[in-house]
Amino acid sequence: MNPRNWDNNNDGVMDRQIDSDMDGIGDWCDNCPYVPNPGQGDRNGDGIGEACAREVCGPALSEWLIYGNGGEGRIATVKPEGIGRTVGWGDTNVVEVFTRILGEKEYELKDYLGNVRVVISDVKLNGDGDQGGQAGQAPYMVDMRAYNNYYPFGMLQPERSWSTEKYRYGFNGKEMDNEMRENPTTGTSGTGNHYDYGFRVYDPRSTRFLSVDPLTPDYPAWTPYAFAMNRVIDGVDLDGLEYFYAADGRFLGRTGTSTTVHVVMNSDVTNEIAIQGIKDYNAGKIADDVWENKINTDTRSLGATIDQFTAFASMIDHESGGNRLESFSIGTASINFLNNGGSRQLKTLDDITLYDNWFAQGATQAHLNKFAVSSNQNRKFAVESAINGLMYQQGIGGVDYSNGADSWDGIDLVLSKNSKGRPIYNSHRKYIWSTSSKSILNNYSNKFGDVNTNNWKFEDKDFQVKTTSQHGGTIFTDIQTGRGEGKQSQEKFTVPQR
Repeated sequence: MNPRNWDNNNDGVMDRQIDSDMDGIGDWCDNCPYVPNPGQGDRNGDGIGEACAREVCGPALSEWLIYGNGGEGRIATVKPEGIGRTVGWGDTNVVEVFTRILGEKEYELKDYLGNVRVVISDVKLNGDGDQGGQAGQAPYMVDMRAYNNYYPFGMLQPERSWSTEKYRYGFNGKEMDNEMRENPTTGTSGTGNHYDYGFRVYDPRSTRFLSVDPLTPDYPAWTPYAFAMNRVIDGVDLDGLEYFYAADGRFLGRTGTSTTVHVVMNSDVTNEIAIQGIKDYNAGKIADDVWENKINTDTRSLGATIDQFTAFASMIDHESGGNRLESFSIGTASINFLNNGGSRQLKTLDDITLYDNWFAQGATQAHLNKFAVSSNQNRKFAVESAINGLMYQQGIGGVDYSNGADSWDGIDLVLSKNSKGRPIYNSHRKYIWSTSSKSILNNYSNKFGDVNTNNWKFEDKDFQVKTTSQHGGTIFTDIQTGRGEGKQSQEKFTVPQR
């Protein structure tokens, strides 16, 4: 097909074109060769037919989320796999074509409190409100998607606010849940009458939160329902839940939007100073940028969420008999196991703390439930040990009290019978142990058991395991062979909120 009668080689024979979309227009002439467009309509004169204005022509396009200031991934753009250009390739030219999809990108204009005041798209309208524009017509106009004016505490002002149905964000940049506050009589939407703050919900008409913040127990003198401590001029209420600990295991407070655990590393910042700083920030007395600088300079992330951190501490607590060095050694031996590659099924901190597994049998849902409400000394040691272990893993401090161990054994290693008189079998007794382990094993058995360790196999070389240290009722070992520990269940634990 060649409706325009092209004859590029001047041989008197009209050239035959490929018609990929079979619309009667050859690809050379088609303003959108991959989408049927027989009328070739192109209202804005951009060379792209109306039929494919929102379709992809040529190489596939990928949608990428752009995370702007508080945008939380709401701004999207299109990134081409190819490039819109003509390139030389040998004796021929290859045209790489992609379509820019207008109207998919939105820009939020916010005030100093983070309130979304105006939303516009990337479409430009002419003076008549149509997309595009021609010479001599009225100046271009923006394509507005929303505009908002608020009363103090965030209620939308009637007749001074408007939004398209698909745009859902507003006060403090939070997402509206309009269905929850729908008028039951008229069935009309309660636009802007309910906001999702992550860990609680807010009604700007009553100026109160409708649910309790997880931070409530830490601030008994403050009502859990007030918005930003009633500071509507400069206050912004945060989502809550960023966790701060001292290196000694003391919990200092929570703030922010992340569930990542931080440890205070600045020796000049005492626990009391840190606690007061967290309270001041939550009360709106410290600006966001100042607080972020304090976090960056005075704390370090432990690279774990609060659930991972709690499960790690719970496992240590269950494995340890209450000796502080024993707890610390279990923590770093666990990290050594992971750093050495773990086993086929156990590769991450989640694997050894949030599932029943053969490496750390102290990881159980039952103990995790108990640990969440306990307050004894061993719990404090376990929290300290988890902090030390994660600092050691992140390379920001931490001491390996296990002396290089990547496993451990309890007194069942050297006991022949349990408390009910039943025989105890421990496969580790069949290992070939390093000669240097012999004295440690003898002393351990003499103190805690009755098994004659002198009958075990010991070698100077080609041994399978060696002892590295002994703390409390636990002996720590470095296993030289491949690791075969796995999960006993694929069901992940649920971490209770403390």
